[in-house]
Amino acid sequence: MTAFTDDEEDSLDEEDSLGLLETIPWTVQPALTHRGVYLLSGPQPWDEHVVCDRQPLTGQNPASAAPLARLVTTML
Repeated sequence: MTAFTDDEEDSLDEEDSLGLLETIPWTVQPALTHRGVYLLSGPQPWDEHVVCDRQPLTGQNPASAAPLARLVTTML
C-alpha cells in the first residue's frame, strides 16, 4: 500500500491554493490509522521512503517509485 501523508496533501493544497482539503470528507492517513494501520512516514514530505515489513513492500509517494521497484526486483 502507498499513500500520501497529510503533510504532503496539505503542501499540495497550499501550493495550488485550491482549498481542497476543506472540501473532501477525509484523507488517507487518518482513515488508515483510525482502522489500526501503523503508518510509517519518511522524515520529510515528498522524500522517497520505502518500507519492507516482511513481505509487504510500500512506497510513500511518487518519489519512492524507483527505490521501491529496485527493492522488488532485488527480492525477486
